[in-house]
Amino acid sequence: MSELPFLETTDEGLILSVYVQPSARKDEVCGLHAGSLKIRLNAPPVDGKANKRLTEYLSGLFSIKKSSVEIISGQTSRTKRVKLSGIKKERAESILSALID
Repeated sequence: MSELPFLETTDEGLILSVYVQPSARKDEVCGLHAGSLKIRLNAPPVDGKANKRLTEYLSGLFSIKKSSVEIISGQTSRTKRVKLSGIKKERAESILSALID
């Protein structure tokens, strides 16, 4: 399996670089955008709703607790860095590779 450029390992867990498209028809991973994983969300970018939905979507996607998903940068930007705890890199790569191939 090839390295995914938007996924990196740190001492605290995995860091996922994402590009969010809010107010989409449905929640889905839809490929890559400028080296980040592109995710469409069915939530508006108002009052943190898209950020909350991103956290919920990623926790469901990786089958981890919502508290294991933390947006560490890009709170008010479409480009975000998200820390994932409680999942091994190999499992995350397997899930993501299936979605973007």
